[in-house]
Amino acid sequence: MQHLQSLILFLLVLASGCIPPRQQGGRTGGEADGEAAKLTRVLWYRLHGAGEVTTAPILRIPINGKRAGIGSDALTLTFDLQAPSIPNLTLQLIHCDRDWKPTQNVFVQDATRLQSSDFTVSIAPFGATHYDYSAAITFPTGGSLLRIEHSGNYLARVVDYFNPDNVLLETRFFVVEPSAALRMATYSDFYETRQATALQTGLRVNIETELDFSLFSTQLRAVHLYNSGAWFSPMVANVGDQFDSLERGSYWTRWNSAFGTKSVVEFGNIPAGNEHRLLDLTDLSYYPSTGGLISTPLSDQPRQWPNTIDNNGMAPERYVGDIDNDYLYFQFRLDLFGQKAKEDICVVGTFNNWLPTRDWRMFYDEKTGYYLARGLIKRAFHEYQYVAGTWDEDAGTLRYPDATLLEGNSRQSSQLFYAFVYYAETTSGGYDRIVGVGAVVS
Repeated sequence: MQHLQSLILFLLVLASGCIPPRQQGGRTGGEADGEAAKLTRVLWYRLHGAGEVTTAPILRIPINGKRAGIGSDALTLTFDLQAPSIPNLTLQLIHCDRDWKPTQNVFVQDATRLQSSDFTVSIAPFGATHYDYSAAITFPTGGSLLRIEHSGNYLARVVDYFNPDNVLLETRFFVVEPSAALRMATYSDFYETRQATALQTGLRVNIETELDFSLFSTQLRAVHLYNSGAWFSPMVANVGDQFDSLERGSYWTRWNSAFGTKSVVEFGNIPAGNEHRLLDLTDLSYYPSTGGLISTPLSDQPRQWPNTIDNNGMAPERYVGDIDNDYLYFQFRLDLFGQKAKEDICVVGTFNNWLPTRDWRMFYDEKTGYYLARGLIKRAFHEYQYVAGTWDEDAGTLRYPDATLLEGNSRQSSQLFYAFVYYAETTSGGYDRIVGVGAVVS
C-alpha cells in the first residue's frame, strides 16, 4: 500500500512538471530534507577580465575616446555556491577611496546604475557533492543597465536579491582611465627580513608618472603597488613619503617630485621571492576522486630556486569532466625535517586570495612531524606558497607574513607588479580617481 501511494505521488508530481531541484550533488528525498536549513554560501570565486581567467581584474573606461592600455573592457565574476534552492542574486558595485573605504558621494555612488541581476546560474554537475550551483556575470555589457562612469577602487558585492543585507561574496577590482602615463622598472637590491639577520636578494621598483596637462600635480595623492593576484595586499606610497622611518622587514617608499606634472616613486625592501608552487588538481592520476582526504604524493619542503614557472598568482582554466568537477577535501603537508618552527605558518594561494587566514593556518602534527592544513579546494590548477609570521588571534590573521623563510629568494624568479596612480578629484562632490596604470615583470 505504501509503495502504491508513493507511485501515485510520483506520477502526480511528474504530470505537474514540478520536479524538485537537485540537492547537494544529486541527493533528493530524505537526504535533501536535511539540507533544508542549509544557508547559501560561496565556496570559491574568480574575478578577471572577460575572456581570459588569468588577466587582472582591471576595467578600462574611455576618456575622450581613449582607453588605458592595460585592462579589459569588461570583467567576469564566476563562483560556486552551496544553496538549498536556486539562488536569486544581485551584484552591487561600491566605489571606494584609495584606502578601500566606500566613497560617501551620491553622485559617484549611484546605486541604480551600479547593480545588476543578470546572473547565469547553472546546476552543478551530477558528480558534484560539495556544491549545488555555479553562477557567472559579465559587466558592463551593452544590453545591461549597469554603468561604470568613474575610475577608482571598487568592491564587487554579491547579495541575496530579497535580502540585500545578506552578503554572499565581496571582492575587489580596479577601474582605470588613461589620464597619466607610467614608466616602470625593477632593479636588483637587498631584502632585510624581520626574522633573519642576513641580507637577502631583493628588488626595488621605480615608477615614473606623468599626468595629463588637464590634471593638477597638487592633487596627485598616491601610487599603490600590487603583486599580481594579491589584490588585498597593496604596497602604498603617499605623496611626500620617505624611508627614514623604516620598520625592519617592511617595504619602504620614497616619493621624488620632479617638475610640472612628473614625479618618481620608489618601492624598496621587496623580496625577490620565488616561483609559486603549482597544484594541478585537474590531474586525476595524482588526485583521484576518492571522496576522502587527498594529499600531495610527497610532502613539501623548504626550497631555493625551483625548476618551475608560475602563472603570476592567477589560476588558469583547465578542463575537468562533469563527473569530477567538484571540490576535494585536500591536505597540505609541509616537512621541516621533523622540526617545529618558532614562527606560525599559513598556506596561501589562488584558493584563498593569497591571504593568511584561520582556515588555512597550519598545525604541527606530533605523530608525523609534518605541518598540516586541510580544507575544501576547487578541482582546478592552483598556485600556492607557505608564509611564516606571528599569528594574531584577535585579528584572525598572520602578522609580518614572510614567504622567503620557506620558499627561498632568487634573482632568477619573476614577479609581475601592477601600479595604480590615485588622484583627488574635487568636482562632483569629490572622490579618488585612478588616472593611470602600469605593469612590469622583474
